[in-house]
Amino acid sequence: LNAAVHGLMDYMGVENPGGEGVVQIEAEWNRFRQSLAADEVCLDYKWHAQMSGVDDPTAEQLREFIGNEVEMWLNYVLYGTASQKEFHNGVRDCGRPTGTNLSTFLAHENAKQAGLLAGHIVALRIFTTHLFKYLNGPLRDAKTFGKGKKPHPAPITMLYISEGIKKLRAVYL
Repeated sequence: LNAAVHGLMDYMGVENPGGEGVVQIEAEWNRFRQSLAADEVCLDYKWHAQMSGVDDPTAEQLREFIGNEVEMWLNYVLYGTASQKEFHNGVRDCGRPTGTNLSTFLAHENAKQAGLLAGHIVALRIFTTHLFKYLNGPLRDAKTFGKGKKPHPAPITMLYISEGIKKLRAVYL
């Protein structure tokens, strides 16, 4: 209850970063990739590689895998166009018209009605990719991340997700 009262940013152990959206989110994910240069940061995400079937990954293996994954998904969300592709957990952008991109999402009637900014759309799209684990994982790992511990690696993205979901409620009221 105490965490709910103080809000998401307090729970993640970071100051409200403010920011306008897309540029801040892209910079945040690039900082996350750069932070992987430190072995101890890579090892904070060892659970991810274990989920992928690697029993005891080295920091270098994690650095390469996570860095490539972040780069691929970030480029897809920010600069790519929708394309169907099968993954182990489903089909990416299944049924979405080919050529759908960030501006298409921003022009969508639901986005307009909800008052979504590009930052909300980018954050929500990131959350629906395989990058979700770097958003959810730190929230679930209260021993490592949170107030007085390591800060969440993507607080700006989390803020825009939280706001975007709340704004989308307007579409269904």
